[in-house]
Amino acid sequence: MKTKKTAGTTVEIALSRACTEGDIVTDLAERREPRFANEPANALSMQKNLFDIDKGGKRQQFGFKEHSNIAHPYMMFGDRVADYKIITVERNPWEKIISQFFYLKKSRLEDSAEFTKFVEGGEFVTDFVLYGVRGIPFYDYCIRQEHLAEDLEHVRRELDLPESVAIGDITTKTTERPKEASRRHDMYGDTARRIVECAFLPELHHTGYSFDAVDCPPIQPSPLRISARKAFAAHTAKRVKDWTITPRGA
Repeated sequence: MKTKKTAGTTVEIALSRACTEGDIVTDLAERREPRFANEPANALSMQKNLFDIDKGGKRQQFGFKEHSNIAHPYMMFGDRVADYKIITVERNPWEKIISQFFYLKKSRLEDSAEFTKFVEGGEFVTDFVLYGVRGIPFYDYCIRQEHLAEDLEHVRRELDLPESVAIGDITTKTTERPKEASRRHDMYGDTARRIVECAFLPELHHTGYSFDAVDCPPIQPSPLRISARKAFAAHTAKRVKDWTITPRGA
C-alpha cells in the first residue's frame, strides 16, 4: 500500500521488477521515462480503468490508483488476495508533514509562519487509512523511509524476490524541500507539534516514531493483522455480493 511522501514511488518501482505478465502495477510517469535500467516491460500492464462494475443497474468503472486504500484489492479480488503479503512504507510523521508542505505549497520560506498555518489549518493528510482498519495495520512488512535500502533488502530476502528488487539505480521525482527544512525543531512550535502527534496517533503507536528522534527501530507487524484481515475480507464480501465485477476486455 503506497503512502505519501515516503519514497513510495521508489519502492513501487523496485517491487515491480518482481512482477510478471498479468500482474497489476499502477501507471507511473517514472516508468515511462528511462530512469532505471532493465525496465520490466511485462510488468507495465496497468490501465486507468481495469474493471466494469454493475451495482444493481448503476454502472461505473474502476482502476487502481497510486494511493488506493486497503479496501480496493479486497473489493475487486476477494479471497484471491487473502494470502498476499502487504507491504508499505512509513516515515517520521513530523518529517512527512514538512515534505507534504513543501510539495503542496511549493514554498521556499525560511521561516515557519506559513508552515504553522498549514499544520494548524489541518491541510496535511495521514496515511493509516490506506493500510489499516479500526486501528489495526494490515501490513506484513513496513519499510522505514529512513532505512529504505536496508528494509527493502530484508523484504526481498524474506519473500525470495529477485536480486533486481533493489533501490540501486532508481531515481524518481524530488520535492522542492529547501535545506533549512531539515531543521525539524525550528519548523515546529509546540501547538503544531501536538497537532501532528494527535493526527498520527495510530502510526506512532505501531511504529515507535517520536518527535525528538527522526529514526525508529525496525517496525513489526501487528499480531492481530491476520484475524483482522479475515474479518475485513468477510465484511467486504458482503458489501459487494450484489455487484457484478467484470475485468475489462474479458
